[in-house]
Amino acid sequence: MRAAMKAALEQADGGQRARERECFRVYFEMMSKRPWIDRIVRESEFIAPGLFREYYEHLARGYARGVRAAQLDGEVDVRYDPEVIAYAYAGIGNFVGMRWADWTAGGQVPEDVLDDVLELLARGLAPRAGGQPQLPP
Repeated sequence: MRAAMKAALEQADGGQRARERECFRVYFEMMSKRPWIDRIVRESEFIAPGLFREYYEHLARGYARGVRAAQLDGEVDVRYDPEVIAYAYAGIGNFVGMRWADWTAGGQVPEDVLDDVLELLARGLAPRAGGQPQLPP
C-alpha cells in the first residue's frame, strides 16, 4: 500500500491538492480491491501494538513532510502542526475507506465522496486571506 501511494505521489502533477487527490484515490482503490490489507493493520494493534504504532508513526512522518513542504509553498496554512494534519489524513482515509470500500460488499469509494473529502481539506487547510503568519523556526 505504501509503495502504491508513493508511486501516486511521484506521478501527481501539481501542488498539494493534486497530491492529496492521488494519494486518497490510490488508497481508496486499494481498499476496494483488498479491504483485508487495512483489516490486518487494524488487528495488529492487539497482536503487535509496537508494530501498529510504528506503522502509523512512519506513515504520519511522510505525510507531515509533505504538509510542511506545502506550507512552505503557501498551499497549507502554517498555523497548523504538520503532524496533526498527517494524523487527520490517516483518520479520514481509514474511516472513509472502511465505510465505502470495506463495509459495502464489493464497495468502492464513489468519486463524489472523494471530492467531498478533498473539498473539506482544501477549505480547512487553505491559508487565510490577507496573508499568512511566518513559519516558526
